[in-house]
Amino acid sequence: MRNNHLVSALILAFFVASLYSAVLVVVKEEYKPVYNALKTAFGHHWIGHGVTTLIVFAIFAFIFRATNLKLNDDEVVWILWAGVLLNFIIIAGYFAIHLA
Repeated sequence: MRNNHLVSALILAFFVASLYSAVLVVVKEEYKPVYNALKTAFGHHWIGHGVTTLIVFAIFAFIFRATNLKLNDDEVVWILWAGVLLNFIIIAGYFAIHLA
């Protein structure tokens, strides 16, 4: 995996898309026009959530691939963990505050 441009691009795109998805969960809960727009455009807000997250992932994968950035193995692990943990903190934190 070392020095692989594509893997590096995909890991970074995962990180961005993961944060986008977590923030979108909060935005949909707090700002109903976004929820309604996704529901109207895609038939269900979760389908719209998934489709737009995949679009964000694809766009950033393309952008990061064009940079020829190379992450080492340690950086890949840290970015994956950071993406998962930040996603959890954003969503769980939001619901812990608003449902308590």
